[in-house]
Amino acid sequence: MRATLHSRSLAALVGTAALLSGGCRPSQSHTSRIEARETVGETTIVHVGDPVWPDTAQLVVESILGSLEGRDDLFVHVIALTVAADSHVVTYDNGLRLLREHDARGSLVGTFGRYGQGPGEFRGITGLAALSAGRLLARDPGNLRINVYGPADSLEHWKAPVSRSAYGQFAIQTDRGGSVYLGVNPRLATDGTLQEYPRPTFLRIDISGNPLDTLFIPERYLHQCPIRAEAKYASGFFQDIRERYIPKIKTALSRDGEIIVGCPAEYVFDVWRRDGTVLRVRRDEWEPVAVSREEADNFVDSWTSQIRELQRRTSFAWTTPIPAHKPAYQKLHVGRDGRIWVWIPHASVKGEYTRAGQHRVRWNEGPGSFDVFEPDGTYLGSVRLPSSVPYEPNPRTVEPFFWGDHVWAVAKDTNDVEYVTRFRIVVPRAP
Repeated sequence: MRATLHSRSLAALVGTAALLSGGCRPSQSHTSRIEARETVGETTIVHVGDPVWPDTAQLVVESILGSLEGRDDLFVHVIALTVAADSHVVTYDNGLRLLREHDARGSLVGTFGRYGQGPGEFRGITGLAALSAGRLLARDPGNLRINVYGPADSLEHWKAPVSRSAYGQFAIQTDRGGSVYLGVNPRLATDGTLQEYPRPTFLRIDISGNPLDTLFIPERYLHQCPIRAEAKYASGFFQDIRERYIPKIKTALSRDGEIIVGCPAEYVFDVWRRDGTVLRVRRDEWEPVAVSREEADNFVDSWTSQIRELQRRTSFAWTTPIPAHKPAYQKLHVGRDGRIWVWIPHASVKGEYTRAGQHRVRWNEGPGSFDVFEPDGTYLGSVRLPSSVPYEPNPRTVEPFFWGDHVWAVAKDTNDVEYVTRFRIVVPRAP
């Protein structure tokens, strides 16, 4: 159990716009499958070819946290998850409003924190990150702060800027040097007012809560691909992926302080390194996933109804054309080891159900799969998510945690009960 209080305040968001400085971690060596590499100015373009792995890798269960079989640590609704350097897993259960820590073997270490405004309490956690020396960071937008839970019952509070709609990797994360990154809502300034020209922004602070600088997504990407599509809620999301058919900017941060960003109208993304150079990774051979007219019409009708009802815009009419194919990818992630995980779409399946006595139709894509790249752009191959992992393009879906040959993810059993699973990546042997 962790508790007690030490207060530390965070100054207002600084205005320094810096785009990264420093070194870059070397990548793991592999038999190269890179078809071509060219350099244009400060940008190295990698055209990837066949994957290193001979076939799609599988995720094999190694341990389970919170199952129905006689456990007293069942989960209700996990919305944040992180893994510390000692492989301890920390989760925030929004259903129970509880933080929990499990050790590397899956045993419950303890619970800490509770709902409220007092020391160590929270009013809703949107992201977790682990620091060195056993400290855990929990972003608490309800109290406009970050709770820092440490060993020996130590506790700090850092004041955080307003950003109620940054979740998961965009809410809070750390780099190898000990810096902490906070996602700031692209539509809101730090005082909560609307910005005229929004773009994803990260506030970088040190391990004592002091501001260092701010990192912006380079402006040129906004001319290639929008950050948001039409008819969203006033607050917005840090990265809008609910309209899964329309390519929009995707971003991620690495533990080396690098920004990964791309426009998935084609399969290409850039890694902005800390020395000012850029690595562009391009897959020229990829198969777009078709969107049927029935699926597109169903999506437009569904969103139009929701917008008219929830935003009371009775005259709203959808105007953005739905492309004939899905974007090349839906999300970018970076593992603790620096590998880049690209979540790719799959063909949707039509599903029919009844809600409130009304017949409804929904096109479900399923959890899909990830393409995995080394930091130097080497394409390792694809990893298929099991059907038990309910991962979907929604900003509030808890993101898997990637580290080397392991993946931690929230899964559901046949009774729709959540649990956290540690998977091991198993690569098929070459024939």
